[in-house]
Amino acid sequence: MKLMLSIWLAFLALIPITEDLPNAEDIQNVFLDTVDDEYQQYQILNDLSYYSTDLELIVVRGIYNNLPCYGISFYSDKFDVVISTVDGLYSLPQTSKRSSSIIALKAEMTYEIVVLTDKGEEYKLPKTILLSKFINDDLNLNEMTIGKNNFKPFQKVDIYTYRLPFYKSLIIVLISISSLCLVMIIIMFIMKKGFFNKEKRKQGILDIRSILEAETEDKANDVFDDIKDSIMANNDNVIDAKASIVEEKYEDEEAHLEEIEDLKGYLQSLGFITDYNVLSEEEKNLVMLELMKLKDTKRISLKKYYEETYQLWKK
Repeated sequence: MKLMLSIWLAFLALIPITEDLPNAEDIQNVFLDTVDDEYQQYQILNDLSYYSTDLELIVVRGIYNNLPCYGISFYSDKFDVVISTVDGLYSLPQTSKRSSSIIALKAEMTYEIVVLTDKGEEYKLPKTILLSKFINDDLNLNEMTIGKNNFKPFQKVDIYTYRLPFYKSLIIVLISISSLCLVMIIIMFIMKKGFFNKEKRKQGILDIRSILEAETEDKANDVFDDIKDSIMANNDNVIDAKASIVEEKYEDEEAHLEEIEDLKGYLQSLGFITDYNVLSEEEKNLVMLELMKLKDTKRISLKKYYEETYQLWKK
């Protein structure tokens, strides 16, 4: 059971904390700012760009490091985007959980931009978006914006592989862990291991009375030793009259005295306060020692001793 709990805790620790994701406008602005900074000259291709409630696609073309290039920015929380070539499908570098982009893609072949669903199936756009091969001389420089030309190394595109959405991955992992836990429980039940072992269950039942007795005796012994040390170290201090009663433990006691029925009344007759919540640590120690004395002289039963001790020390 501990192993299963550890597996669950380890898995929960791996679940990412919810974060604020950039919106479409932020992604678009960052992309266009980068294009303006790195391209020598560029223009936005509105006829190849696409905007809807589900996705935003921006396409630019221009001169990047003296080479004809395309730039692509894609944003959607429902879809993914790839570029299709004669060699296959390629993924764009991901910039956030909802966006991917490439600043400069060499226009050395024709590309088709393909939008995919979370199942890896093609989502049909109202128009086919083809990025045709071109050279610098094909550009009308008068229609282009002059950039800062702070180009950087070209980004790489990776061969597309289907990425299972996070929520589906989470469900699969949860089902797998639950199945593993169920199998382990069934195996333990069949083999009578762990909790299903009757002998171990009996051993695991806590004896409250034994624990209380041991803790009470330890506490009483510690209290008695502390008070004795305090009295020896502070001979010049005025000791409360109750302390003298405690110090005379076992002295002038008859072997068998009448059992006390009203314990709290008896303690009050000795000057003790029985509303234990208002007592100081020192006052509780004195009451504790009196209870030990009464127990040892058989004036109270063990059951009454344990009950009163519990009331004395409980928080």
